[in-house]
Amino acid sequence: MLITLQADLVKALTQIPVSSASCKQRNLIDLMTASNSEKDISRFATGAPILAIAFVAFHLLFSPLPADAQDDMLRGGEIFTGNCAGCHAGGMNFVKEKKNLQRAALEKFVSPSMEKDEIQQWVQNSGQHQKLVFFKAPSGNGKLTDNDYSDVISYVMDQAVGEKW
Repeated sequence: MLITLQADLVKALTQIPVSSASCKQRNLIDLMTASNSEKDISRFATGAPILAIAFVAFHLLFSPLPADAQDDMLRGGEIFTGNCAGCHAGGMNFVKEKKNLQRAALEKFVSPSMEKDEIQQWVQNSGQHQKLVFFKAPSGNGKLTDNDYSDVISYVMDQAVGEKW
């Protein structure tokens, strides 16, 4: 049964056009199709690895977020790590401890409804953030664009709402 499930999963993944597959999906396709013989596939059918791969594949294929939103969130995570983590590592706030990036604090101090546009506007209008030079800003000029902020906010909200910090 597990061998058939994995073989069906490999077949389904390899039928996704490369141009429409997200980065995560392409990596999973490469991982799953690295050995294409039935013998090699059955080698992985014992134990937890097959279940883990199936779970990840299911999550990637049936995720509620479109591939573009996932890519934006991943990009936001990279920008966050390079520019924001100095003060906000792990969802903390090392400048104003109570105003951290946990969901409860975001709801209390920024946006009770957790509205993305409201959070983004608050961050961009914050005097603290306006004074900063973002040395690893994608633009290279030390400033984050509206799109950069949007991607970072997507990442922060995903972390906060999903309690991933």
